[in-house]
Amino acid sequence: MKILVSRKGVIIKNLKDLSGKKIAVPQFGNTQDLTFRKIISDNGLKR
Repeated sequence: MKILVSRKGVIIKNLKDLSGKKIAVPQFGNTQDLTFRKIISDNGLKR
């Protein structure tokens, strides 16, 4: 299971909903950063 936390009012139901959004992770190169990069890469999305 993967969980994405967003601010109030932002509705994200699938990866395509991330298009045009800014994404933040706690630290470059940490587990959340690497996992997110892998997920978007595996789904053909650009960073």
